[in-house]
Amino acid sequence: MVFIELLILVISLIFLIKGSNIFIDNIIKLAKLLNISDFLIGLTVVAIGTSLPELSSSIAATFVNNTDIIIGNVTGSNIANIALVLGVATFFAALTIKRAIFEREGIFLLIITILLFIMSLNGLISRAEGIILFSIFVLYILYLYHSPLFTKNTEKNLLRKYLNFGKLVTIHTLRNIRIGLDYRTYTSLIQKEKRTYVYAYLNLIPILIISFAVIIFSSKYAITSAITIATLLNIKAEIVGITLLAIGTSLPELAVIITAAKKKKGNLIIGTILGSNIYNILIVLGISSIILPISITAISLYYLIPVLLLITTFFLWFVRTSWVLQKQEGILLLLIYILFIFGLSFWILL
Repeated sequence: MVFIELLILVISLIFLIKGSNIFIDNIIKLAKLLNISDFLIGLTVVAIGTSLPELSSSIAATFVNNTDIIIGNVTGSNIANIALVLGVATFFAALTIKRAIFEREGIFLLIITILLFIMSLNGLISRAEGIILFSIFVLYILYLYHSPLFTKNTEKNLLRKYLNFGKLVTIHTLRNIRIGLDYRTYTSLIQKEKRTYVYAYLNLIPILIISFAVIIFSSKYAITSAITIATLLNIKAEIVGITLLAIGTSLPELAVIITAAKKKKGNLIIGTILGSNIYNILIVLGISSIILPISITAISLYYLIPVLLLITTFFLWFVRTSWVLQKQEGILLLLIYILFIFGLSFWILL
């Protein structure tokens, strides 16, 4: 029976990850069409996309009235993102980070992790606190939208401001503008590009809908089988969330990170991890607790959240030393993750 449920969980996670990957790929295409910078794609589009497994599985958990697995999934996934995923990434390349960008998003992640710890002290993340978390997310996105990072260069910003052609103006058209065109030819080019963008959007919509449906159904079965496994093995639901679900739902981040590391895109890597962890707290916990208040058990309050806070602090300190995450620091993060998993055995025995 356990084997069958484990097989269902694995198959569900495969579909969940595959559906998320397809969804992410097509969302990135939309982002590219909208001329969004690489770092912002990592911080928003890719990060939100890679948080979809956590979000969908957490919402599914609220519908079966099992919030214990949610906090385990979120904290376990955030710990895995930093200690496991970034640790593995350093084996492919040292991760160089821009100081100004890292300090802003890194400190913000640390602040909301501290906020999560404070909210958990009374043993419950209430609906009001969920609204606060989600409101912070909305304000954060609005802040990013008005950030200079939103577009790739000043020239496009100026044309968008004064000519009001928005993100439909491509580099090709900008070059034509610089050499000079008559008004009729210029207008014809713009209309042609607008039609190209509209067709591109329409082609992406069915794929996005189907992949999102796969995410929803696979997350439902993943949560159901995870809870069943916990019941059959007589262990806490958080343990399953921390281990099987957290590692499983972190696989999209790992896939993105390994690909980016091979291409030496340090900013995309850090943007993805910081963004994913930020959204796991603000969106996943925010939306889930709005649907159903999340109870904080002893393992979450005294082990998971403090370890998450500690690992986040270590990560910031490692990068702050030289603005590069080196291989030896990645190895240390992996060792910390191994110790973290080993420490779970104490809670399993309780």
